[in-house]
Amino acid sequence: MASGNPGAVQVDPDAVFAIAGFAAFVMCCSPAGMRLVSAPHEAMLPVEAKLLDRAGQFDPAPPELGEKSVTELIEEGSLFFEIDARYPQAISIQNLIGQVAAYCNFHWDILLNQHLDTPFFPAISLSQWNQAATRALSIGSFPSRPDLP
Repeated sequence: MASGNPGAVQVDPDAVFAIAGFAAFVMCCSPAGMRLVSAPHEAMLPVEAKLLDRAGQFDPAPPELGEKSVTELIEEGSLFFEIDARYPQAISIQNLIGQVAAYCNFHWDILLNQHLDTPFFPAISLSQWNQAATRALSIGSFPSRPDLP
């Protein structure tokens, strides 16, 4: 980041690219990112299976399962879906460059913590910032070091 005026920070394109790359990496490669990407799939699969069952796309379950419908098996808990988080992660990694490009074109509010004695922003500051940030789409917060130049 380059500083034009004393007290004012100008963010150059390289800094935006670095922040965007970090954000995209965290969203697709971290364990939390893997869980976030897996959750929609886990929620969608039972709904899709019930819709396919309603449309008659599944045969009845075998006699060992009581010849119940897929919907009945899902509702009683005999049939459930477990997502391997590495699959959505692989899809995210394949789209990593596209995510970086998208993040580079987002509106960013970069918060600088001027208090080196505490690495955190007070919760009240972030809630006030979030209320002020409603004018633009916000994807979340990506904390960094308090001594970031």
